[in-house]
Amino acid sequence: MGVGQLRQKKVVLNGGIPGSKVVANLYIPERTTATTGVGYDSEQKDDGILRKKINLLFGHANGFHKEHWLPVIKRIFGYDADFLKKGIEINQFIAIDFFHHGDSAGLNKDILVKCDKPGK
Repeated sequence: MGVGQLRQKKVVLNGGIPGSKVVANLYIPERTTATTGVGYDSEQKDDGILRKKINLLFGHANGFHKEHWLPVIKRIFGYDADFLKKGIEINQFIAIDFFHHGDSAGLNKDILVKCDKPGK
């Protein structure tokens, strides 16, 4: 059984600290009946299965970045047809760089400098 494709989209979101930003990669499944083998039609759900849509959020520890999750995301997506047959549809995978990591840190350099200096 084949696996559909994952379309990647980078987004910038507001962070939890006023004025901060966080960068996330969204990996969005693109499915067809041919790739899932379960009569899947993204518009009509013509296989008659009522699915629960879920989003999977991936964070990481210091010293890593959001792209570290891509092999894990691809591995999970490899089981997509099995999830669909059981009534679970992964809507999107979200891998995030928190405000002081990776791509987000570059956007928040002014805030991070202030955090580094107590009383400012």
